[in-house]
Amino acid sequence: MVIIARDDDEHPKFLHIEESSEGVTQSRAIHNRIVHSNQWIASYKWAAVAAAASVFFHIKVGAGLNAHGVIRISTGAAVTFYVYENPTLTDDGTALSNVCENRQTTAVPDAACFRDPTITANGLQLEIGIFGTAGRFTAAGSTIENGGYFLLKIGESYLIRVDNDDDAAQDVSISYMWHEE
Repeated sequence: MVIIARDDDEHPKFLHIEESSEGVTQSRAIHNRIVHSNQWIASYKWAAVAAAASVFFHIKVGAGLNAHGVIRISTGAAVTFYVYENPTLTDDGTALSNVCENRQTTAVPDAACFRDPTITANGLQLEIGIFGTAGRFTAAGSTIENGGYFLLKIGESYLIRVDNDDDAAQDVSISYMWHEE
């Protein structure tokens, strides 16, 4: 039972009454979401994405629950990334495993993630960003999380596009970590 909630953007924490001892405990919000089996992650790595090529990750929010989450992009390339809402798709793409972060359960999320959808139109651009350093001999990789912790619309689709701005083929991975309420 939650008795007091304190929410700061960096480390939200909650106070609970622990059932067996009736003592007050404190935990971070992420811990609480994992314990209650409503936090998931989906990810995919594209190997050797050609220079000037793009990869696409599709988030499809179900009709029943809110999905809140963070997009993470990792690559050795210089990239431009985009987040779009309400893309026009003729195919969702290849389904990815939506992994419940509570490994003691088989909980299934309302949202689903896919790679390589068939796109007719990108949709409304919500965010654009860049990172990395272009160059064939650059040895530095990097990871970035998008600037926002999005509360996605119920029943809506979202598209993440990453363009390889490097001079050579590079690996790119995208993950989405979210919880539902």
